[in-house]
Amino acid sequence: MKRIRTWKYRCDFCGKTSLAAWATKHHELHCTMNPNRICGVCAKEDATGNLRELLDIIEIWKSEYPVLGDIRDDPDEKAEKELATALRAASESNMEWATGCPACLLAAQRQGEVNLRDFDYSHEMDAIRSWWSDKAEADMDIAY
Repeated sequence: MKRIRTWKYRCDFCGKTSLAAWATKHHELHCTMNPNRICGVCAKEDATGNLRELLDIIEIWKSEYPVLGDIRDDPDEKAEKELATALRAASESNMEWATGCPACLLAAQRQGEVNLRDFDYSHEMDAIRSWWSDKAEADMDIAY
């Protein structure tokens, strides 16, 4: 048996570990906890502006509902729906698709320390994949 010493690399933002430096470096660029992330879904390098706008909405919401604190502790359905509506509206303003960018919404929730119960990342991404598929089909029809 041989004993081998290996390096482990850890994301500075979320703590995810990897044995490959390149993989960790790539992860950090798109990590949802990175305040200066490059969004892998909406592919915008200026996605940080969108994220900051979403985080500002969360801060305003928290100041309006200081008693609730974290909605995971004492959820108020009306307040949560108001926050979800505001986040979606802000996210949609920069997107072609109707629901906004799921990755930016997830990043805002993680960094803003809120958890919206009606937000299902997998379901949201399925809608985006369907949108991209339809768009690709339409583009192919135009090209030929």
